[in-house]
Amino acid sequence: MPGDEEKLKDVNGHLPFDVNETMLHAAGIKYFDVTQNRGEVLFVPSGWHHQVHNLVSQKNKLFLFHAGSTYVACVSP
Repeated sequence: MPGDEEKLKDVNGHLPFDVNETMLHAAGIKYFDVTQNRGEVLFVPSGWHHQVHNLVSQKNKLFLFHAGSTYVACVSP
């Protein structure tokens, strides 16, 4: 949820480059683990931090659509 990222900051106020489940559990942060398939759209609300990991190397393209302060991701078929 917005604001939970504050729980992950170090003493200098920096967020980690990579976050894993262990870190999220330790900080008591609720998270969503989503697998996006070809042709699907994922809406990430404004202010929600997110992290992307590719499960396989793909030649597909990821398109980000900008609407105000919100981005919508779509993987091409």
